[in-house]
Amino acid sequence: MKQILVSIVIPTYNRADFIGETIKSVLNQTYSNFEIIIVDDGSTDNTKEVVRSFADSRISYFKKQNEERAVARNYGTEKAKGDFITFLDSDDVFLDFHLAEAVSFIKAHISDLEIFFQPYYLLLEGQRKNKIPQKIIPIAKSLIKKGNFMACQGVFLKNEVARNNSFNEDRLLSGSEDYELWLRISRKFKIEYNPVYSSILIDHQGRSQHYRDTSLLILRKELFLKYTLAHGYSKPEFRVISSGAYSYIALHLSLQSDNTAWSWLLKAIDCDLRILFTKRVFVTIKNLFLAKFTGIKGS
Repeated sequence: MKQILVSIVIPTYNRADFIGETIKSVLNQTYSNFEIIIVDDGSTDNTKEVVRSFADSRISYFKKQNEERAVARNYGTEKAKGDFITFLDSDDVFLDFHLAEAVSFIKAHISDLEIFFQPYYLLLEGQRKNKIPQKIIPIAKSLIKKGNFMACQGVFLKNEVARNNSFNEDRLLSGSEDYELWLRISRKFKIEYNPVYSSILIDHQGRSQHYRDTSLLILRKELFLKYTLAHGYSKPEFRVISSGAYSYIALHLSLQSDNTAWSWLLKAIDCDLRILFTKRVFVTIKNLFLAKFTGIKGS
């Protein structure tokens, strides 16, 4: 069997303070047959200089105008020569065995493997946390019930699968483009699961999930539901997906002490009563009561 080439596509925008550690984490892999494709989405900081400081022939750097991460990932995919393609945000890192573990899994399932997921840790306030739901098999159903636990960095796709199933490039969808794609792909392919934690998603205030403009968040989630509706889900399945989107909006509104969170929460419950028993709803209600009776914003 030939040695498997893995392409790592890293979209970046003004991440000069982070991307060096991201690149180091890939170069430190115990598996060495990879290429790094860095797509600079119009950075105005010294990202280019940081990338150019790494003298490694496996790194390719492309700079383009700013069009958001979906376009950058699709651009990188078109440049990728690997048998499998994976993605890594420029503020996250691989553990040194990430690719070795993935390639071992590929070799064990080479005859029928088209896409698989490898879980990641969340680094929150200096502590590694396991945020992936314990029971996610089958993944297609779990993506409906549990939301976007896959993110991007643990997903590996056959080259042709990635090329034929691109990220939605609607700029206003940015932040939910990965979830929309995994739901779309899960309708066509079986997503396999390799339950080895081998990378780290680093939480920080600059990440896109820390929304300050909640009107954009609402628009994004409404667009996400519009695009997802076209994927052919049954009405009960779509109501579950909608419940997750509405409760997500409610949570972020509650972080701003915005009482309109209640109406979104009621919409979520109306779509799927089971959402009442989730941690997200508990935290949302706690945040709203804290704001009402103490004036303290939630967290």
